[in-house]
Amino acid sequence: MLKFPRFSSPLFLAAVSLISPAHAQSPQPVIVDRAATLTLPFDALAKTLPQLECRQRSAGSRFLLQSDVDLKQPVDVLALADVSLFEKPVSPAQITRFPWWSIFAGNEIGIAYTGKSKAADKINATNWPQILQQPGVQTAYADPESDPEGYNTVIAWTLAESYYHLPGFAAKLRAAIPQKNIRGDSTQLLALLSAGEIDYAWEYRSVAEQHHLKFLRLPKEINLSDPALAATYKTACIDLHHTGPNGERVAQPKCGAPILYAVAIAADAPHPEAAAQFVKALYGEAGRNALESAFQQPLPAQVGGNARVAPDWLEALAKWPK
Repeated sequence: MLKFPRFSSPLFLAAVSLISPAHAQSPQPVIVDRAATLTLPFDALAKTLPQLECRQRSAGSRFLLQSDVDLKQPVDVLALADVSLFEKPVSPAQITRFPWWSIFAGNEIGIAYTGKSKAADKINATNWPQILQQPGVQTAYADPESDPEGYNTVIAWTLAESYYHLPGFAAKLRAAIPQKNIRGDSTQLLALLSAGEIDYAWEYRSVAEQHHLKFLRLPKEINLSDPALAATYKTACIDLHHTGPNGERVAQPKCGAPILYAVAIAADAPHPEAAAQFVKALYGEAGRNALESAFQQPLPAQVGGNARVAPDWLEALAKWPK
């Protein structure tokens, strides 16, 4: 009969006691839906959270919201590129699933391009309306119906009409851009720009900087970056659409506002504890570093919606950073 040694030495038992707990604890899953422009910073944040298995999906914010509310996709954390999508819910189901939210970052809209773009050596914050209307210049932007960056682009064009005294400019530019240059979210424009298929893409500064592109910063009266100019931004509007209760297509005006990102934890989150850990980390040092490295401005928590059902720990985060 074979006899196996009995491993009962104190050294062996100590080693087992050290190894077993680590093997017993597997990462907690957390489902995170984030705006496409949050891909890099949220991926970086996830790497600092080995205790979590971050299952993340990126898309245009309006698409994500519709997917999570109308299609009832399982989700723990939802981070959108426009706080107004939370502020102005389109259905009771949205209020039920996301009763509160909190602002966590800001951004600005502008024009991304490369050294090979037509008139790259001439374009500036004064002449860009003329450059983009030149024959042969290819411009692209995100679909306003699926991505906040898309409707913020059209809103910026409308604000430019007043700033530069160019009546009808927004409609002319929108009509001149072919359908093939309009994509579901702004990050899809990067491949077109890299391949030289387009000359200029409307992007958030964070996206352009993350991908080492040239970026034309526009006046604050146009770029939607300054909360102090909220009244000015509000003068420019665009009609968007959503599906009504009977399946009909309903128009809904969207007026300009400062670009503010917001995050929420679903009321029916399948992994609420892991979701709380992720959001706390977003407002902590790791989140701040991830956002700043991605050229996005971290902001203290500003809770909206039904604050009575928001977690107590958000109140402390509202004081960070100074």
